[in-house]
Amino acid sequence: MKGLLIKDFMFFKNQKQLLGIALFMTVILMVSNRDASFAIGYGMVMLSTLVITSISYDKYEKGMSYLFTLPVSRKKYVQEKYVLAIMMLLLALAAIAVILTVVINMKLVPVDMEELLLTLGACGGMALLMDFIMIPLQLKFESERMQSIYIAVFGVVFVAIYAVLYIVKKVGIDLEQTVSAILTANLATVVGVWILLIVVVLLISYLASQRIMRKKDF
Repeated sequence: MKGLLIKDFMFFKNQKQLLGIALFMTVILMVSNRDASFAIGYGMVMLSTLVITSISYDKYEKGMSYLFTLPVSRKKYVQEKYVLAIMMLLLALAAIAVILTVVINMKLVPVDMEELLLTLGACGGMALLMDFIMIPLQLKFESERMQSIYIAVFGVVFVAIYAVLYIVKKVGIDLEQTVSAILTANLATVVGVWILLIVVVLLISYLASQRIMRKKDF
């Protein structure tokens, strides 16, 4: 697995321009909006997509066929992608922590620490969920079809969010006040359910990915 991780990080090294743009845009969004929430989400999602991109890179020019002529098992390959997703999340958290430290000390962005921690947890979890959903899809389908799948996945998410917000507005519920009340009263429960959801999706995704790789021809 160590060799696979080195391979992927060497690939990320060649994507330093994309990484730089993602971090730069995170700072710009944070300072211009004077709000850390959206910028944190943007930065984490951008960095998490690199995990999915690494699979496309492995497939390029029949790269998978060559890769598995080396002492690399399909099982280890799948395991490495999930380890990589977690490592990229930790690196994203570290990068955002540095950015936040600078902008807070320069008093460029007002920050509520409790809200900030909740935002980091929510955005970090969403980034992991996105990777866990997309990894088996990326392994299953070729790059050409993945473009349509990306559009479909994000379209479904957008429509679902819009539908929920529309229904909440029609019913007359103050969403911000309701969420705040739930978090205040049952924060430990909410965090526990959130972590449980991520673990369940991880297990389903991992088993699906292993099955896909066992049956796939290269």
